[in-house]
Amino acid sequence: MLTNTHSGAVGASDSAGNSYSVIADQSDGAGDRTLILAAVGAKSLAAGGSVTVTFPTSSEHHAALDAFSGVSAITGHSSATAASGPFASGAASASGGGIVFAAAGIQGGENATWSAGFTALPTLLVAPADQLATAYESAGSGSAQGSGSCNHQWMAAVVTLAG
Repeated sequence: MLTNTHSGAVGASDSAGNSYSVIADQSDGAGDRTLILAAVGAKSLAAGGSVTVTFPTSSEHHAALDAFSGVSAITGHSSATAASGPFASGAASASGGGIVFAAAGIQGGENATWSAGFTALPTLLVAPADQLATAYESAGSGSAQGSGSCNHQWMAAVVTLAG
């Protein structure tokens, strides 16, 4: 999540030689962006390994690194934004046996809560109260979206991963 950022490329690589591609990049129209980057079939990081993220100038930035094993492909993604209220990423196609991974960048307010079925990962907070919330659930067949509750400006993205 980038707050008060300039336009420009975002990328990532790690000490195991993996490169990460931008899968979702949702702007709120006011210089804030929430992104999901992924590397499918990535080599595991050794103990003490590192990930380097590059991005344009930003007043605040949050980054979470979540790893899922057995992912064979990205099957869909979607993203959306709104000024307040419950968040929903929009629908992405999913296949049974995979994973639905979602991220919500929220500009202030109360902590986000995820809809039933999602397992919340630790929420990253930056003063005064901006937050990057992530969660996952098992994918069914059809479509999936990342959704939940908050009370401020939000940007939400979802990616579906085949197992």
